[in-house]
Amino acid sequence: MGCAAGKDASANKAKAESKPKEERRESRASQAKNPPKKDSAPSPVKQEAEKPAPPKEEATPTPAAAPVVAQDAKPETQNETKVEEVVPPTSDKPVLRGHPLSQPCRSVQWYINYTKKDIEITTVDVLSGEHKKPEYLAKHPAGQIPAYEEGDFNLSESYAILQYISKDDAEFKLDGKEAIKMDEYVGRHLSAVRKFTTECFRKALFAKTAEEGAQGVKEGFETIKPELESFDSRLNGQQFVLGDKITLADFLFAPEVDQLDFLDLLGPFENIGKYLERLREQDSYKESFEAAKAVFEKLKSFKAAEAAAAASATKPEETEKKEQEEPVEESPPTSDKPVLRGHPLSQPARSVQWYINHMKKDIEITSVDVLSGEHKKPEYLAKHPAGLVPAYEEGDFNLSESYAILQYISKDDAEFKLDGKEAIKMDEYVGRHLSAVRKFTTAVVRPALFEAKSKDDLEARLKEGLEKITGDLESFNARLGTQDFIIGDKLTLADFLFVPEVDQLQCFGLLESQPKITAYLERLREQYPEYKENYETAAKIIEQFKSSKE
Repeated sequence: MGCAAGKDASANKAKAESKPKEERRESRASQAKNPPKKDSAPSPVKQEAEKPAPPKEEATPTPAAAPVVAQDAKPETQNETKVEEVVPPTSDKPVLRGHPLSQPCRSVQWYINYTKKDIEITTVDVLSGEHKKPEYLAKHPAGQIPAYEEGDFNLSESYAILQYISKDDAEFKLDGKEAIKMDEYVGRHLSAVRKFTTECFRKALFAKTAEEGAQGVKEGFETIKPELESFDSRLNGQQFVLGDKITLADFLFAPEVDQLDFLDLLGPFENIGKYLERLREQDSYKESFEAAKAVFEKLKSFKAAEAAAAASATKPEETEKKEQEEPVEESPPTSDKPVLRGHPLSQPARSVQWYINHMKKDIEITSVDVLSGEHKKPEYLAKHPAGLVPAYEEGDFNLSESYAILQYISKDDAEFKLDGKEAIKMDEYVGRHLSAVRKFTTAVVRPALFEAKSKDDLEARLKEGLEKITGDLESFNARLGTQDFIIGDKLTLADFLFVPEVDQLQCFGLLESQPKITAYLERLREQYPEYKENYETAAKIIEQFKSSKE
């Protein structure tokens, strides 16, 4: 079976019909070098499958005796069992730093090999804390992998790196709604598909005993099963994640889902299995897959030996309770104009609503009664299968994921156009937003509002949650001490994403030790009346929730 994914360079150039995505992509393209050749790849087959995933905002658990493997993860120094020594760069060409068992690193490494990029790939010894040493943090303050270096230009976050290194490759150019669908996938990737790792694969790697690992995988599989079913269904009617040609979405998706094959979890998902089989006909992907599997098997053997000697095991953590939300009556659309469906306490929905009001967009804003399950009813799911808010509707074109929606509705707004490295920095922020900033909500606000049983319980949960996010708050506080906005000295979509996540912390008195963030928020409320209204509406609802705990 062949895939229309890879052909020789001349064929690719002849087929490259995609127009630049937007002005910012045109600007990136103008900086590009000649695209390198791709390796051979299979031609498309009718049925294939894909895979679901995880959130933006993930903390890497400290393994008992294995190296941390997740992208954008921040592993702790562990036992003395080393897997690989750091391989320092040996030339002045660009460098990718990573680890063969990191899913995000594999995404970028696969792309580099697929396109035969002249980029050196080096291994970071995360086990010994190489990624936490001063020389590494000087270039990559987040202390994450993968990390990309090109002269004095440095990047983290796998999708930002992929965007940057693919900027000259015509085969991967997307435009119009196709490009927006890519943005939508990235949101889903970071909020759902990454859960294939965080909720399932990591539990197998980091369990202290075989029994604990088996239980963790069993529970994790139940969590990710709906996403797997969704992607399996999608791949029944198309060759790749976004359609019938390979895109960056596949480079992100495949390393997340294929590792489940190591755990024998893909049996029920025939289309995903066929999809991965087709990909493995590509030498570049097959090499990436087999390298990861080899490391996994070594770690599995080591864990088995350790488990045999272990006297006891820790109990797996309880599955998090589902959040409840304040009831809001749904307001049905009253016209044929575009519609944003959301909830006033949803941070992502607030991001989009603020932008709509800021730009005075002719888009109707309606509330969804998430408490009664309005977003899970057939008529809603027919347009928005993920059952999420916010959701955007424009005729028969539907979108979920706040950043994808922001990208789409801002496409004609010149003041929000970014190009070159500035645009790549936006992509980098989006990755950090979904993997870290969203924790302001998931680790702090949700437990306090939806799980606390009393005022004392609320305070305890706030204190516990604050400890988890203090490092990121301090990082952004330092950043805002040297610039006016998140990416620099002008308002960008990064601010629309960041602000609704951080301002809610102010409602709980959690920003007192972050003066630069506080000043930033006060400045925005003075400068943008529509943001002040947006904030005050959410703050009022939060106060109602807090009062209910007394």
